[in-house]
Amino acid sequence: QTLIDFEKSPSGDELARNLDVSEMFVSLGLRLASEKEGFVGISGYGFKFPLPPANNSVCVFETVGSYAKRFKGVMEIRFCLPGQPSVAAGVHEFGVFVARVNHSRDFIAEAYNAQDQILATVESSDMGCVFMGIKSNEPITLIKIRPNPYLFRVDRKVDEDFAIDHLCFSPPVAVSGTSSLAENQLLLTNGDVLKGDSMIIGDDGFRMEMKTFEAEVLIPMEEIRQIQFANDAATQPAKATNRQWFAMLADRSVIAVEPGKTFASTQFTELKLQPEEIAALWLNVNNVRFPAGDDFQTVENTKNVIVFPTARLLAAKISFDESGYQWESAEKVEQKLNLSGKAPAETVGDPTPNITKVDYQETPAEDIPTLWKQPPKQRARTTGLIRLRDGQQLVLSPSNEDSGFQLVKKSADSVTIGFAGGAKEIPLTEILSIEFPTP
Repeated sequence: QTLIDFEKSPSGDELARNLDVSEMFVSLGLRLASEKEGFVGISGYGFKFPLPPANNSVCVFETVGSYAKRFKGVMEIRFCLPGQPSVAAGVHEFGVFVARVNHSRDFIAEAYNAQDQILATVESSDMGCVFMGIKSNEPITLIKIRPNPYLFRVDRKVDEDFAIDHLCFSPPVAVSGTSSLAENQLLLTNGDVLKGDSMIIGDDGFRMEMKTFEAEVLIPMEEIRQIQFANDAATQPAKATNRQWFAMLADRSVIAVEPGKTFASTQFTELKLQPEEIAALWLNVNNVRFPAGDDFQTVENTKNVIVFPTARLLAAKISFDESGYQWESAEKVEQKLNLSGKAPAETVGDPTPNITKVDYQETPAEDIPTLWKQPPKQRARTTGLIRLRDGQQLVLSPSNEDSGFQLVKKSADSVTIGFAGGAKEIPLTEILSIEFPTP
């Protein structure tokens, strides 16, 4: 693994306080950033715990006007091929020490894959300094470290200040493009990445205008693995104003749905789903939370896992009607809040909402869990994927299969997606990327 302790630059120079190190470790495959205006820099805070980290650490310097606030905000950790900042990469193992955790479970690390799907969540424990580690078979392309957003129901002070040190990760491996870009990109089957200023898509391939060569280049379709469009994802504030439900299907497709006793896709209006046909259901303004690996085998006949921030309910039966869904009985698997030096967690109050029904329109968003009706699965290797700007993700079946979504037509300004019951034309302006299935 690569270990970065933020004491020296890759060339051996000492790192001074307040120095911006966002791009300093690109030669090692690491890029650091902040969600808001600002940078990641040397904090001047030395870890004072009986653990390996010491001396320098780094934190978010959030710029507000002419003033930079330290230790606040969300830190983003991305990976690239060493020395190639424009080539997205992922890692299978990641670890970091996080300090200034003065209260139990104050901080959280979230790991995302190349399609911006969350892979894992790690919450800090009741220690002055914690090590957070994640291992994944699917490459991790982005880590977000932030104050824990799931503690809004716990009546106590939350320390938002944090710094990190001793960051380590396994060798980065190349992955498809990960997020919105300012230019079009093609990932070829041989691993090369091409960038173009304008692009025309057709059945024979892609025509890209490349100023570098002052020419238009035709790339045959069979040589293309993925295309990433220069479109921006829908902004989070805009999404948060709409109460939109998302459903994950068994193949890991994520579609927006109109909920009820059954579920109707908002994109593909002819597509209707019974509750047993969905794998998971959640509200757009909430982060997806996952069941534990053995939840579906913990209790005999468990067919549903209801995941709240501080507990999981294992339920044998869930009833759906037009207004919402409910459960009569369930076994609760609690995640204890260990408050150091305070009363036992049982006396602090359980922040899990005391409900047995979710109303699609009326239940407050913070009370709505992620409902899992099937264990989460990895996307099959031979499938493709279309990512839309509004957060939907359509898994594309190979052309020799007749199940799931199919890419049936391509044109200069749209693609047509086939599915059981019909087909739908989607403008390219609404698409972030297309990864093509393999035979």
